[in-house]
Amino acid sequence: MNKAEYVAFDEMLCRSMPNITTQRSSIIEDSECDGIAMAEKDGRLLFIFCDLKPTFDTCKIIKAFKQDLLSFLKIKMLLSICNGFNFDDCDIDFIVACKCFATDEKRTEFISRLQMKQIAKVDAFTSRILYPLLEYGEKCVKLGDFPQIAGLDINPCIKNKKVKLRLLMSSNYADDYVNYSI
Repeated sequence: MNKAEYVAFDEMLCRSMPNITTQRSSIIEDSECDGIAMAEKDGRLLFIFCDLKPTFDTCKIIKAFKQDLLSFLKIKMLLSICNGFNFDDCDIDFIVACKCFATDEKRTEFISRLQMKQIAKVDAFTSRILYPLLEYGEKCVKLGDFPQIAGLDINPCIKNKKVKLRLLMSSNYADDYVNYSI
């Protein structure tokens, strides 16, 4: 049997922190994901930021990843005062979980629209990120790829930090749960 240590927090951990968000920035919003967990995987600390959405909706999925990002920035600020803590030594997962498409036709139609955007070389976060997420369930990106911080003059170690985006969808439309294992 493998030993594991798992620590989970709800969104209250970083809820309502305007003193380090909206009161200090016109760009960084005071928003948060639904939950944060820390686990050890392969000898490395893994931070999991998760947001739940009831159904697949492009705007809501993008907003959920943004909420994961904003929660990460708050946690980064909080943990930066801890002696010896370094996010470079950690892996980061941003997870969005939702119901699958109501029908296979709706999924096919949506993927077809994303493929057309890719063929047209539409350089939008949606077309670059959602297609691989729907096809493979995950995509590795740099935090600087997020439009919310792409143009900001912030520490390069934050912008260059790689995170894994994961889209978890229910197996059936009637299901109200998703499966995820570390």
